[in-house]
Amino acid sequence: MVKVLVLRSEKGRITEKEIVEGDLVEVVKSVAKKALEEWDPSSSDFIALKDLKEVELKLPLKPEVVDLLREYGSLARAGDKAVGQMPVFTISFDNMMLGEDKIIENKIYLIAPYLGENIETELEAMAAEYTAEREEAPGIEEA
Repeated sequence: MVKVLVLRSEKGRITEKEIVEGDLVEVVKSVAKKALEEWDPSSSDFIALKDLKEVELKLPLKPEVVDLLREYGSLARAGDKAVGQMPVFTISFDNMMLGEDKIIENKIYLIAPYLGENIETELEAMAAEYTAEREEAPGIEEA
């Protein structure tokens, strides 16, 4: 069992934050089921993505952090710091496609192993940025 950070971001703001204990994959599946209940297939795609985020952590690391990074990502020493990659899952359930490679995210869940306050702050900023309002693309008018 590990600590897992679950963030919900809507229109550039973190609207929910929870740290839960459990198996990372099972927490992701549980959050996906929750998001699925809110999803409106007539107006949005449902997207679940896994990415790896590079993190720098001060040494010494707690044994559970070492185990987690080795199991789900990678870990190496760089001088007086540890550098690793950790999985970050994003579940988008309220979005709008503007083109083949352009999407506006209105609501997402971001799920990742909890590795401390510094990484939590980075992930909060990342989640808020994903859903931040942007200027509309040229040629798109509101009805």
